[in-house]
Amino acid sequence: VVDYGFGYHPPLLYEPGPVLAGATLALAVGAVALASRSFRRL
Repeated sequence: VVDYGFGYHPPLLYEPGPVLAGATLALAVGAVALASRSFRRL
């Protein structure tokens, strides 16, 4: 969605830099945190 919304087509036409890496890491950590809160330990 971001690639098409901002006109970066085809995907990864731009240089992947530290901002993209940080955003990916933040999404991954956020997903794990939400899953941790949603599911009780077995």
